[in-house]
Amino acid sequence: MHKFLPGLAVAVATVLLSIAGAVLVVVSGRIEVAASTRHSALTEWFFDTVRRKAVERQTASVAVPDLTDPLRLPRGERFYREQCALCHGLSGEKRSAVAEGLNPPPPDLSEGIPARDAAKVWWITRHGIRMTGMPAFGERLSEEEAWDLVAWLAARGSGQRR
Repeated sequence: MHKFLPGLAVAVATVLLSIAGAVLVVVSGRIEVAASTRHSALTEWFFDTVRRKAVERQTASVAVPDLTDPLRLPRGERFYREQCALCHGLSGEKRSAVAEGLNPPPPDLSEGIPARDAAKVWWITRHGIRMTGMPAFGERLSEEEAWDLVAWLAARGSGQRR
């Protein structure tokens, strides 16, 4: 027991000093927050990994409906053009200044998505992604309307152009 207590004290001190150091870095204002500055490779890896793993976990049980119903396509296209194209692009067009100014940059969806990503895109559309500029459309877009959007993107990704 007498050897355990000094080790525990060192561990607690190390944790407390680490927390204090982190707090000092945060309150110092030295962390770059400008969207015009790219993240470091480590920061990009961290946030990308967190995002991918969280979306994978959230979508593991999402049942993808039949996306081949042609009635879905015009509804999905309309929503994409009205709400998504500004950031995610349109086929053959230059990306908007808004898209160019976002950090991290939004994925280019102008050519659609692979069908295997349907559940992920549906979930992201409904819930958004914090601190990326991707809003949650869940309050304004029903589940079916979100699937319409995904159907249109998947049809474009499979080569079915409109």
